[in-house]
Amino acid sequence: MNIGITILLASALFLAAVTTLAAKPRFQSTIIGTAILVSTIGGLILYGYGYIVVTGNIFVSVVRAAFSTMGMYLGKNDLGAVSAAPLFNDNWVLFAFWFFHFAAFYSFASAAITTVGDEALKHLRLILLKRGNLHVIYGVNKDSVDFGSQLVKEADETVVYVDNHPDADCAKRVSDSGCLIFTGTGAADPDAGFLKSIGANPGSRRISLYCLSDDFNQNHQYADKFLNTCRENDIRAEQLSLTLLGYDEFSGSMFQQDGDTYGYSNVLVYNEPALAARLLIRAYPPVKTIPFDENGRATEDFDALILGFGRFGQEALKYIVQNGQFVGSHFHLGIFDAKCNSISGGIREECAAMFEKYDIDFYENDCRSVELYRYLKKHRRTLRYVVICAGSSAANNELTEELQRFFATNKIILPIYQIDHSGVRAVSADGRQNNLDKIFSPAIITSNALDRKAIILNHGYCGDNGLTPEENWKNCSYFDRMSSRASADFAEAILHCAGVTKEEAISGSWQPSDGMLSVLGQTEHLRWCAFHYTMGFAPMDDETFQERAAIYHKQKKAGVEHLIRITKDMPGRIHACLIDWDALDELSAAEEAVTGKHVDYKQSDYNNILAIPDMLRAAQEYENKQRKG
Repeated sequence: MNIGITILLASALFLAAVTTLAAKPRFQSTIIGTAILVSTIGGLILYGYGYIVVTGNIFVSVVRAAFSTMGMYLGKNDLGAVSAAPLFNDNWVLFAFWFFHFAAFYSFASAAITTVGDEALKHLRLILLKRGNLHVIYGVNKDSVDFGSQLVKEADETVVYVDNHPDADCAKRVSDSGCLIFTGTGAADPDAGFLKSIGANPGSRRISLYCLSDDFNQNHQYADKFLNTCRENDIRAEQLSLTLLGYDEFSGSMFQQDGDTYGYSNVLVYNEPALAARLLIRAYPPVKTIPFDENGRATEDFDALILGFGRFGQEALKYIVQNGQFVGSHFHLGIFDAKCNSISGGIREECAAMFEKYDIDFYENDCRSVELYRYLKKHRRTLRYVVICAGSSAANNELTEELQRFFATNKIILPIYQIDHSGVRAVSADGRQNNLDKIFSPAIITSNALDRKAIILNHGYCGDNGLTPEENWKNCSYFDRMSSRASADFAEAILHCAGVTKEEAISGSWQPSDGMLSVLGQTEHLRWCAFHYTMGFAPMDDETFQERAAIYHKQKKAGVEHLIRITKDMPGRIHACLIDWDALDELSAAEEAVTGKHVDYKQSDYNNILAIPDMLRAAQEYENKQRKG
């Protein structure tokens, strides 16, 4: 009986030791560190006691105790040398003695066991990590590894990579972080066996796919294959989300669940320049560069400058336009690039109405030209925001150093923001560089808390239709989700205009006066218009409005279920609401006269403002829930 119990307990202890090797590195290092500390202290105490009792010589005892304790890590023991000491006749002391030796040898041998048993530990890790949220990252590269290493820090997050030809250095970083890489046909062309092996099963487990390969076409293909396999294996759409490094929102519309049509329940499509521009605005919002009065009205103009107008500069322009519109402030932006005309044809064609609407000046001059410095002298008192997008960190730093010298000489106290493939960095007026904010971070390329805010916002816009916020979100198009996310992203800027902190709004201190609500509603309308202009929309003329009204009447008479949206032509990218604030009442009345349904576009903007506390609380509750697991 005792033999069986002994074997059983010994097996359990061995299994526990091996299991810890499959734990995430941060847990593994804690366990090994604790084992080293316990075994060292225990060894010194027991060997120190034994040698002083046996030899009676304190100096010899110190040296021999230290030597024997070191030997514990090599699997040696010197019990024979100290067994004559009385305490070693006690079974509990002997248990402690051998336990300390076991802990010491375990800590020393763990690295070797991990290396030799890598394949076995891989399967063990899968067994242990089949809980919590599952993150599948397609493409092993520096950026995706940086991203995954942040995800895996959370207690109940499982991260696996898929790549048939991973870079060796990146693959080692993946392994060191406690994540797994899958190769082979079953993973690269995901089949049922692969889904089963990573714990992607029907149920409630969240499964997030991130297609982060440098090849956009491969990202697109993998997202499509993964989705088809999930559908064939009865994984619910509500379990799935997708972040796709790709081209534009049309890919998002293709993959997103649409009503009863199977798809990813949440989809985000980005490219690196868009990610960098979004990070720029989140880390350094334009709203914090100018002052506001007691009603939330700006008391100064917003004047910005972009140096370099490649893909990063073009995305920076869009995000600055979206987030730089404030009541009482004139928006102006200058762009310098020696190749401005030859590289900006696409954005000028796509967003022609944006360039007509906003005060944006192009200068086909080098970013070191005399013309630039003449421009800086002219705008030195009004300039509020400077972004350098020269194409690389080295080029950005070189331009920054030149500007800093000019700023110092002309007493311009202004930070300079650099954006490139690595992320966003701010250089303060005294030349100090802030830490780099990396593009590939969970806060930037996952929806999570941001979507909780957007869901609440969209629900308010849908009105009392008898559906839950989640049901309304499910029925929301990809573009409309983008619009809701942009509004949710702007919530804290609205609070800054009002002089209210996020914590105050959440606690119930958000009660804007009529005067402030009017100004903030107008600010929200300016932001909404700017978002649509940067997405290629143009205003709808009266003739088109009347034509669409006629189509609406014809469809209604014919009993068409889904009637045309009079004010919005998505394929044509025109919208009737792209008008001044004061004209919204007239538009509301015109649409109501056609449909017979109550319309109040100003109230929609007010509702977005009043919903801010609920949005923030929803995001906070989501984050708290995630932290608690």
